[in-house]
This record gives sequence, structure tokens and C-alpha cells, in this order.
Amino acid sequence: MDTKKLLTVILAVLFIIQLFIACGNGKEEETTRVYGIEEENEVSDPNARINRKDNLPADLNFGGQEIRILLPPYASMDFPAEATGDIVTDAVYDKNIRVQERLNVKFTYGSLPFDGQNETSIFNGLHNIFLAGDDVYDLLCIPLYYCTYIALTTIYYMDLQDMPYLDFEQPWWNKTSIMELSHDNESIKYLIGEVSLTTIAYAASVFYNKNMYNDVYGDPDALYGVALDGKWTLDYFGEKCRGLYLDINGDGVADPDDQYGSTFEWWTFRNVICGSSDARMTGRDTNGFVYLDMDMNRLLTFCEKMYDLCYNNLGVDYYSKDAPALNPVFMNRQMAFYPVYLNGALAFRALEDDYGILPMPKLDEQQKEYRSLININTSVVCVPGTCKIAETVCAVIEALAAESYRTVTEVYYEVALKTKYSRDEYSGQVIDIVNSAAYIDFLFTYLNHLNQSAQIVYYVVDGSKSTDLMSYYAKNETSYKSALEKLINNLSNGVA
Repeated sequence: MDTKKLLTVILAVLFIIQLFIACGNGKEEETTRVYGIEEENEVSDPNARINRKDNLPADLNFGGQEIRILLPPYASMDFPAEATGDIVTDAVYDKNIRVQERLNVKFTYGSLPFDGQNETSIFNGLHNIFLAGDDVYDLLCIPLYYCTYIALTTIYYMDLQDMPYLDFEQPWWNKTSIMELSHDNESIKYLIGEVSLTTIAYAASVFYNKNMYNDVYGDPDALYGVALDGKWTLDYFGEKCRGLYLDINGDGVADPDDQYGSTFEWWTFRNVICGSSDARMTGRDTNGFVYLDMDMNRLLTFCEKMYDLCYNNLGVDYYSKDAPALNPVFMNRQMAFYPVYLNGALAFRALEDDYGILPMPKLDEQQKEYRSLININTSVVCVPGTCKIAETVCAVIEALAAESYRTVTEVYYEVALKTKYSRDEYSGQVIDIVNSAAYIDFLFTYLNHLNQSAQIVYYVVDGSKSTDLMSYYAKNETSYKSALEKLINNLSNGVA
């Protein structure tokens, strides 16, 4: 065989070999790009989120059914209009596309009306949408706050406790909080869980400036050990705050120009800190209905510790009114500890100093677990009573929650919070604690119908500037109980 023919044969053989190798590699090492991360199609860990299957029938097909979804009057984390290149937004957007393709449905969106002035237009708009009884929307994904602030709009929503497709035993549902929102421990109107990223985003936590801490106490990561050992308490927090005070302007007076261990104001006290203790405030009777049952001893301890923090601790700058914006105070290194929700991390990426994340302090070491109150601005999912395709919608809800669990939560939780927004390996463990400690509270949810009883400690410390909790409760006990009984009666009988 001459040289030219031999070369031709060799090249042909090499081409065939490469072809077989390529085919083999394509089959064995096929990867898919998910939200900017290269992942193998199959994850070997059977406990991995991506491998958790839902119980929806594999052959569900709703023939292109339109699902009309009502959203807040601002951009929704859970139903973005388009992919933007942001890793979290795109993860959510792609998840919604996959659910539509899987069930053969089409999402269309509407938003609550807002006059641009105050939230009353939102509350009234929500009420008016359903007052006429028209079939306008099939699914709502809106803040819980909108549902409960003015009108008892619960009567407009379907009871989902026995609906098909919904499986509240699955890990993507926060069943404890779902049932906490039920006035009778049976009816289920609002769904909360990984169906919405806001469940994680609105969990209370404490950010701290590691450089400021290091300047006074040394190794800032030692705080993680304290938190992981369960010893991160209000007393410990107060002690560290005291040592971080610095008279920056040298005038001998504690003023806004100085450095503090922590700065917070009335709103944070009421809505973030008040939910961090384990002091019991309600119980359930034999029929499952909520009743007032305040643990006055634990609440008094909480009251005394908060009074000391607000008025007797040089390292805490507390604002009962006329508070500054807290983000700039933290960014300007004028406070080391900042109690805020987890999504506060979004604002700190430009911070030059290193920061860490801690759970909300325990009341004391007798408290078994950390508590992280989820703000009632978190989005819940509900189905209006006017919906004519409720079973289809329930399948969509379950698919959304399951797919979020499998492919979205870790993008937000692991990549965004633990890597993109936080700056060390330990804070991820603490975020796990915050997430597991996150809860919804019935009294906080219906705060404006219940004479603000959930915030009794705030009203004693801030309003009365005392620790006389017992006298304050004695004066208000009758009105608290009466308001709760009225609310339970209205929720039971469908009174708006």
C-alpha cells in the first residue's frame, strides 16, 4: 500500500475511534447548565434535594390551561417577569417555566392596585377584587400582611386541607407555620414554605461587623462557636455591645456620632426582636381553637432584659422615635451588631469590612432553641373561593413548591446567602440554624385585630419605659382576650 493510501486509512480509523469516544462520553458525562452552575444530571447522594420526588402523577396534563396569578404591586421574587442574568432571579424564572411545561399550563399575571400614596389602596383593592364574587384569579402569591391587616379576607379563600395533590408532609412545606395560621387547627387557607423564597428572606437574624469585633475582642469567628453551642443569649449580646461603645467625637456624651455595639429602633424592637424569645403567648383548646395563654414569667424576664438593653447599656443606641436609617449606620461602621432579616445581606455587598451572620439571641440558656420570627411581609400562596379550576391550581402549587425545593432554594440559600452575600464558611452553618428556627406566629399575623398583644413587651418597655409587665397585662387582659375571641368567632363564621 502506498504512503498516501496508508495515511487515508489511518485517518479514517482515528475518526471512527474518536466518534465512538465522543458518543460514549456524551452518554456517560452528560451535564446540564443549571442557573450558571455545571451539574451532573444525576446526583449520587440519594438525600440530595434534586433527587426528592413529589407525588404528582407523571402523566398530568392540563391541556394548556391558563393559570391567572395575582401578585403584589411591586416586583415579585417568586414570579419574575423575565430572566435577568441574576443567578437567583433566573433560577426562579426557569423553575416557573419547567412547571408550566411539565403540567402543560400557562401562567398569566395581574398585580394588586396601588395609588402610590399608602398601602390602604392595596388592602382595599384586595378586598374589592373578591367582594363581588367574580372569578378573576386562580392563585394568589402575596404578602400575608395584605391578607390580614384590614379585612378578614380569609373568607374569600378556599380551605385547602383536603384538596388533591397537596402533600403537606413533604419537606418543601412549613407545616408548623401553616397550621399556626389556622385559627381552629384544621382549616388551611394560607400556604407557607419553599414555594416562596421570602420564607427564607424574611427570617430574623443578626449581622455583625467582624472587623469592629476583632478590634475589641479578637477572633470574630469565636461568636460562631458561641452560637453553635447555644449560648448566644440577650445577656451575652448586651455584654459584647457594651464593650464596643466608642466616643468617636470625644465630647464625653453618647450621641449619634459615636460608635455602638448595636443600634435599633422601635420598629425592629416590635417586629424583629419581640419574636426571638420562646415565651409562650397562646395555646389551643380541645377543639383546636387559639386562646390567650401568656407565660408571664418568661415574658417578664424578656421585658427586664430588653429594658436593660434599651436604657442601661451604653453600647446600645435605642431609638423610640425619630430613628435614622439603620443600613447606613451599619455600613458606616457606627454599629457592630444589626438585628434584621436575612435579606439584609443584599445591602451589604459593598461593605469593605467583613461581616458575619448570627441567629437572634435566645432569652437565656434555658431556651432550648433559637427563634426566628418570619415577618408577615413574607408571601403566602392561597386559592380564591371563586376559582373554578381548584384541583388544577393545587397541582400547580405542589409542583412549584417541589421544584423550588429541588432547584431554587439551594441556589438562593447556598450560593446567594452563603457564598455570594456572606463571606465565610461558618455563617452558612448559622444560616441553617436561622432557617430551621424560622416560624410564623398567630398573634403577630393578626396583630392589628388583637390590640397589638403580641408586642406587649415592646409597649411596656418603649411606651411605659418600665418593666411593670404584670400591671400592664392586668389592665389589658380583658381586651386582649375579647379581641381574640371576636377574631376566632369571625374567622369561624366567615365575617369580613
